[in-house]
Amino acid sequence: MLLLPGATCLACSALAPGYPITRRWRSSELNRTTPLECAKLKMRKTILGVLAGLSASIIGLVVAYIAGVAITAIKTRQLLATALVAGSFLPLMLIFVLTIPTFIISVLTGLILSITSTVTNKLLIAGSVVGLLLGEVILSALLPTVVGPQPGDFSSIVSNYFVSGAYGMTLGLLAAIFFRWMVRLK
Repeated sequence: MLLLPGATCLACSALAPGYPITRRWRSSELNRTTPLECAKLKMRKTILGVLAGLSASIIGLVVAYIAGVAITAIKTRQLLATALVAGSFLPLMLIFVLTIPTFIISVLTGLILSITSTVTNKLLIAGSVVGLLLGEVILSALLPTVVGPQPGDFSSIVSNYFVSGAYGMTLGLLAAIFFRWMVRLK
């Protein structure tokens, strides 16, 4: 972006408290940030978006593990089978099948949130929608091409449209919550 001397990036000026995007700008309000401050703010938000995505992916994997153990316990109603799945099968499947797609979905959601945060204040809705779309694309379309799903195995369960959409939406919502929290900390 090329800025003339004394000009201001309106995206960064819109982030200043009390200056909503829809408000008309007075000439005295346009010189709030310099291009260097604007670049620092954008870099800070980008880093916070990545950190929010990483935090959301870790929490998302923990939530997926707890949900998997709970669903196994409800379906089988046996303590030994649930303990066996919780101790061996489920952690291995989460590590080998779901870890990389979870990090990709969460970090991309965090990056998109950092880019769109200057345009919208509805980060929770934006994060949920972006997470839903990325979850559907990555888990339902790309994962089955890498890991061939067999009926009833873990990859076929994850590739289900409803499960992948709900998981992506959860990751997007978590990333939005972490991003909003991190931006407010300063």
